[in-house]
Amino acid sequence: LLNYVQNGHGFSISSSYQLKRSFARVGITYGFDNSSIVTDSDVSRNYFEYINFQGLGGPNSLSGIKTSSITPSYSYNTVNHPITPTGGRSLFLSAQIAGSVLGGNVNTIRPVVDVKYFKPAPWKKNHILAFHAMASTLMGYGGKQPPPFARSYIGGEQDVRGFDIWGISPVV
Repeated sequence: LLNYVQNGHGFSISSSYQLKRSFARVGITYGFDNSSIVTDSDVSRNYFEYINFQGLGGPNSLSGIKTSSITPSYSYNTVNHPITPTGGRSLFLSAQIAGSVLGGNVNTIRPVVDVKYFKPAPWKKNHILAFHAMASTLMGYGGKQPPPFARSYIGGEQDVRGFDIWGISPVV
C-alpha cells in the first residue's frame, strides 16, 4: 500500500449560464492548488522519490506540486427530484485541463461523462427503472504524469456497491 497524506491549499472560482428555454447549462471553473505529500512509510517515500512523478517540476517529488486548471462543462438535467427521482434524464460533460501555461507544474487532461436516466417501471407500480453511468480518465501530457492524489477512486453506495468508499483504486 502507498501510505501517504496529501497536504494542500488552494481555491476555485466558477461561473455558469443557463441556456435560454432549455434545461441545459454551460459553465467554466478555474482552480489552483499547491500540494505536498507526507509519506507514512519508507517504502512510500522511496517509491515516490524513485518515480519523481516523471518530470513534475517541484523541488522534489514530494513537495511543490502546483496544479492550475481550467474546466469547461455542459449539463442537461430534467430529473424531477434530487433525492427520490421518478423520471427524467441528466447529462454532464466536462474536461479539466491543467498545465504549466496556466501557472502550475502539473500537465493533465481529465474528461468526465456522467449520464442518468429514470423512468417508472411498466410492470410494477411505485418502482423506478434507474440507469447511471460515469466515465472518466486522467492523462498526462508534455512528458509529465499526474500526481498520485489526482487519481480516481471508487467504491461505496453511489459507485460500486459492496466495496468501501475509495476502496477501488488504480494500480501503478
